[in-house]
Amino acid sequence: ADTFAAVAVLSATMTISLAQNCVDASPLPYLLVLGDRDEVFPWNGQMRAQDGTVFGSFSVAQTMSYMASLNQCGPATATTDLTATRSIVRVIQQRLTDCADDAEVLLYALPEVPHVWPVPALVVLEAGGVGTIQDAIWAFFLAHSS
Repeated sequence: ADTFAAVAVLSATMTISLAQNCVDASPLPYLLVLGDRDEVFPWNGQMRAQDGTVFGSFSVAQTMSYMASLNQCGPATATTDLTATRSIVRVIQQRLTDCADDAEVLLYALPEVPHVWPVPALVVLEAGGVGTIQDAIWAFFLAHSS
């Protein structure tokens, strides 16, 4: 939080090793964009052990819960379909609010989308109009730039 105003993570859930380094992190607005068919960072996570050490990545639910805990978010969750009319990809937003320092936690879930970028999705932007996922990420950064 001393270096960045917000963070957006594309096609990757929280890893075990990164989570261990973030335990005492200050609240930071967080946006995760992930397809539910991602084969590199599976929606339901992945774990493996090698020489007594566990490696892997959290599921989306675990990642969101972990970030909500770090950001001290309340239980309020809102789910919104942001998919614009002409989009060939659906975008479902899950928003955790009532967080410390206004450090909301967002998920843009992309049904039927594998590990690919850029995603050909059009979304209804919070400020109005239609834009790409990249536009939505930029709007997220702008909302947390002060």
